[in-house]
Amino acid sequence: LYPDGTVAAMEELIGNHGGLGGPQTDAFLLHPGDMAVPETCNSADLFAILDARRGLPVTDREVRATEDSPETSAWALGTLWQGLRQVRVWLARALRALVLNRSAYREVARDPYMTGPALLIFLVAALLLDLAIVQGAGPALIVLALQIPFWFLAVLAVFGAGRLLGGTGSFSATLRAMGFAQVVYVLELLAFVPALSTLTRLITSILVFVSVWMAGVEAHELHGWRGLLLPVARFLVVVVGLAVVRYLIAGAGFTIEALLQQIGVLTPGP
Repeated sequence: LYPDGTVAAMEELIGNHGGLGGPQTDAFLLHPGDMAVPETCNSADLFAILDARRGLPVTDREVRATEDSPETSAWALGTLWQGLRQVRVWLARALRALVLNRSAYREVARDPYMTGPALLIFLVAALLLDLAIVQGAGPALIVLALQIPFWFLAVLAVFGAGRLLGGTGSFSATLRAMGFAQVVYVLELLAFVPALSTLTRLITSILVFVSVWMAGVEAHELHGWRGLLLPVARFLVVVVGLAVVRYLIAGAGFTIEALLQQIGVLTPGP
């Protein structure tokens, strides 16, 4: 754009659509209005959004174009619902994650539309595991309800470990990758066969460890020795976190005890 208001073009025009390149400044109209549209930088970002709306597979190029979208949009109800509607996309990625395909975890971590499917996969996988261990649907649902907050803490531990090793992945990206890592628990269906029960649990435990490791590495784009040290860093984060929680609980107990002594409810010891 020249100071006199003209533009660089092959012919006399009042304005240009894109100019010589770079981010386009013209607005785009997306219809219908209930589409979940994360923040975009240029027109290339729209391909993944439109393909997701049509229920078509999102290519790796389109995933990279949307990886800079703000993670807050991943938790919008519209985004969660749109992701769940992409059944063919997330089922294909879940099958690839089951066979420990690294690119599947990478694509899931970068795609905000996979947040809803990741949560669904975790819930179904955890319920299958609980049914294999606990007899009866009722007790299994109770165990599942108690299990949910601990899983979020596990995701937080992997997220902290990734950041400790210099990774750049967000909590939401870590959750998506770890959610798809739980698809390995589908093998627990074989545990209902008495002869295969012990072997199934052994193999599943090994595969879960590897899948969670791989999910954390891909979510934070760790390479070399940093990727190898992720389980160690995760262990350190858990140990330090438990120590901090124990310290805070002890401090809170001391404060409550002192308060009760001040108001005369509790008598100080000798």
